[in-house]
Amino acid sequence: MEGINKKYNLEIEVLTPLSIGAGQEKDWVRGVDFVVDKGTLYKLNLKKMIANGIKVDDLTSCFASKDEERLKLKLAGNLDDVSDFSMPFPAETDNDVKAFVKNQLGGNPVLTGSSLKGAIRSVLLDYIAPKDEIVNAVSEANQRRKPFESFIFGSSNDGDEFMRFIKISDAEFDKTELVNTKIFNLRGNGNNWQGGWKHQQTNRDGNSFTDEHFKSTGFNTLYESLTPKQKGYASLMMSLELYDSYEKNNEKHRTHIKTEKKRPILQNDIRTLFGIINQHTKDYLEKEKAFFKKYYAERSNEIVDSIDVLLSQIPSDGSYCVLKMSAGSGFHSITGDWQFNDFYINGLDTSKKVSRGLLDGNKSAKSRKIADWDGNLSLMGFVKLRALSEEEVKRLEENRQAERQRKEQERLAELEAIRIKAEETAKEQREMEERKKQFEQSLAEIKQLVDAEQYEDALSKYQSLCDAFPEQKQTIIDVDYLKGKVAQLQMERALKENAERQEQERLQAQKEKAEGGLSKLLNEKYEFGPNEGNYKVTSFKVCAQKVSSWLKAASVAEVPIEQQSALFDTVKRLIANPDKKEKINWNDFKNSAWQQISKFVGSDTASQWLEEITKK
Repeated sequence: MEGINKKYNLEIEVLTPLSIGAGQEKDWVRGVDFVVDKGTLYKLNLKKMIANGIKVDDLTSCFASKDEERLKLKLAGNLDDVSDFSMPFPAETDNDVKAFVKNQLGGNPVLTGSSLKGAIRSVLLDYIAPKDEIVNAVSEANQRRKPFESFIFGSSNDGDEFMRFIKISDAEFDKTELVNTKIFNLRGNGNNWQGGWKHQQTNRDGNSFTDEHFKSTGFNTLYESLTPKQKGYASLMMSLELYDSYEKNNEKHRTHIKTEKKRPILQNDIRTLFGIINQHTKDYLEKEKAFFKKYYAERSNEIVDSIDVLLSQIPSDGSYCVLKMSAGSGFHSITGDWQFNDFYINGLDTSKKVSRGLLDGNKSAKSRKIADWDGNLSLMGFVKLRALSEEEVKRLEENRQAERQRKEQERLAELEAIRIKAEETAKEQREMEERKKQFEQSLAEIKQLVDAEQYEDALSKYQSLCDAFPEQKQTIIDVDYLKGKVAQLQMERALKENAERQEQERLQAQKEKAEGGLSKLLNEKYEFGPNEGNYKVTSFKVCAQKVSSWLKAASVAEVPIEQQSALFDTVKRLIANPDKKEKINWNDFKNSAWQQISKFVGSDTASQWLEEITKK
């Protein structure tokens, strides 16, 4: 700024919860901008919700109805992934959450220079002009239809507005928290006023009532706030040279209000400004303390205690200052508090829908917005301003440089993490696509097997496919049908195998019964009677009958080699039967009995036998 001859680096420390409103359009609406789950607020991000697979149409319907519960069901398990941040939700409320103004680039909360400057301007209004001169300025302003402050500070349109010679930069802070607030309100009539707390009717019809009991919910509002002990840094610049130049060259624009108090503010050390602010804050706090002591209600003593703490922090030497500002400042603080020597109420103006108290016929304030934070009640919006030394500024800049480097490293690390994650995601996508391709190919092969009625192979391949791809689902293969077909095939095979096994067992039993039985059959003797000890087979006819029966039982056409000796021995015995002593007619024998034997053992074997027998 041209003509700057003083610059101060300020440390701004929050003393009581402080909120700088971002504007009503930026306030957070429940079920649209945020949801609450298990005592935690999640600030939603629309892009992240869509990126996580939430359909836009579903979101639109939820947002339109502010259906928080349905929205949470759709976001179940993903609240962290679809939110910009989360923070504790201190109390239930029917109101929107009042959002804090943010840096659009970094997203950090910002105490704007304009807010700080506006708070200082309200203090200077009360300091620069005595009450009677302000009253005159108000009267003249009403006649000219201009803001009365312009007759004290000057007008920006005319270029002589005093505050233009003071510039204050924005101050960034690290984080905000949600702070619950309640309305402290007076109740009664006439001079019989009592303190109380404003509450919501239980039927939630919009009506309210005030009683002496404190309740954290009901007619309460949550503010996104800076909380005590947080610190930020700003610069304050003053231009005495430009002010003097303007006053010299634009005397006709000087107001009728005396200006001898303005120049020292710019000319002197910043302690002058701090001293002015401290005196105003002290006067204000003393009147507020008296107000809360006079109009007592449940827990109002805590507010008085918090005021005492603030009063104890106001220095006597102007080394720093305590300033009231922003949300919760209230009627008296914003107007500069030039109208009243105290804040007591002696009447009520009911001319408007929102009533105010009266003090000697002037509109005053009968309500206060109180912060309910960290288990304590206090006034809102008090900060401590302190000018930093050159050494502190140097250390601060070093810390800022280190912080910038740290954030840059974090940014680069985050970018690297994003790159690695993108590569991993791409790799996973490729693997998923390859697995999907393999899955679909195997599924097609299974379908071909089903079409070819190779049900067992199809079911086996399907089960292997399920083991290899547990994450996949398919609807092409009718698994129940496939299992039914396999069960049917297995049953038919089992029945066939059982029948074959039974037949084999039957044949084996017959074979086992026949094997070794021919010798016994041909050599069987009488055990009792007159023929005891004689062979039962005594003729070729009986022999042929026995052998034929045996062959049939054994299911063979000829006598096996291992059984032929029994038949050969029997034939020799019958030929040489000493009991019969009959001569064999060899011609008949060859034409009849021997032909039968040839059938039993084959013509070659029969010829050999005959040759061997007839040698003798």
